[in-house]
Amino acid sequence: MKPHRFRHTFGTEVTRRGVNPLFGKELMGIKSDRVFQRYTKGVFKQAAAEAYLKAIGESDESL
Repeated sequence: MKPHRFRHTFGTEVTRRGVNPLFGKELMGIKSDRVFQRYTKGVFKQAAAEAYLKAIGESDESL
């Protein structure tokens, strides 16, 4: 696995598992919120889609 891909995977898993973003940034050695968001934006997009489906009474399993 390439280092850049590893950082994305690690950032995604840290966020998905509910680790405080402050701690996630520390674990990844990142100081900037903007840079951290670059590594974790996929998780937030997925969470937004799941929240929308829940709000309209659908489940993501029906997709």
